[in-house]
Amino acid sequence: MLGEIKKIYCFNNKIYICSNNAIYIFNSQGKFLSVLDKKGIGPNEYIHIDDFQVLDNGNILILSRSDKKIFEYDGVSNCINSIELDFWALNFYADGNNIYVYLGNEISGEKNYKIVKYNNGSYSNGYIEIDKNKAKYLHIFSTNNFTKHSGTLYFYESFSDYVYQFENEIFKNKLIINFGSKNIPVDFYSQNFSNIMEFFKVLKNKDYAYGIQLFTETENNYFISYLYKQKTHFSINNKITNSTNDFVKIIENTQLYDFPIECDIDKSFIQNNLLMTTIDNQLITDYMDSLKNKDAKEVISKKISKDAEANPILVIFSLK
Repeated sequence: MLGEIKKIYCFNNKIYICSNNAIYIFNSQGKFLSVLDKKGIGPNEYIHIDDFQVLDNGNILILSRSDKKIFEYDGVSNCINSIELDFWALNFYADGNNIYVYLGNEISGEKNYKIVKYNNGSYSNGYIEIDKNKAKYLHIFSTNNFTKHSGTLYFYESFSDYVYQFENEIFKNKLIINFGSKNIPVDFYSQNFSNIMEFFKVLKNKDYAYGIQLFTETENNYFISYLYKQKTHFSINNKITNSTNDFVKIIENTQLYDFPIECDIDKSFIQNNLLMTTIDNQLITDYMDSLKNKDAKEVISKKISKDAEANPILVIFSLK
């Protein structure tokens, strides 16, 4: 059984799920195929998986923050390469020969940038200088900070109102997310918080929307998720009409008969134009039992397990 799911990645009609410090591989119908599990302290093993990505050739990159390394595996067996890091990394995005590594607000030695680029395994450049005051307390783990659309790489953060676009070797401001009076004021971050717990304790009592949790761009829309009053909100902004549709639930009306999905930000992931989220099997079972439509019950029953300890249901949306 899968434990806490840290990340989901789709590639070549396969689904890669990071859980229990291993990467489980399934086909598009959910059938288990194989697992990459190289936990250990050996030279080609990792202590922990903090992020991963599947490359175009099918190889798998794994970031282990504890090891300060990015490992490259040729599928589920051999480690064929590794990159030594001299800083604590949170996640990364591989794009061709370049790997963009996200440090958050962690200043490591002379590296005071949020993003560090490696080209062919060697340090190349740093981008977006870290605010020294935020570096004292604002440290948040995240697996969603990069996305790509039509060849353009974007970067975003939970506690920032900016979406950056990578162009001409610079991360430039592409969008400013406007929540009206709900944006966190700039001077709020200037307070002398002793740690992240104190920051959240004060923030909890404010009527603010929390920056950007998920972001992607499609041909016609910008898709954003954020937190407001401890609830995940989704917002779709049409690039042509500039109209906005804000909602907290997605009604799945193609296979689950209007099942209302509340996408938990800790269980939701963006990969280009795909939104992926997991639902506890028991929630769908309870919903099925509440339906009066016998045909609907029969259809749903074929998609779920009767085992209370079963793996969650994965739902993948294609964003238009």
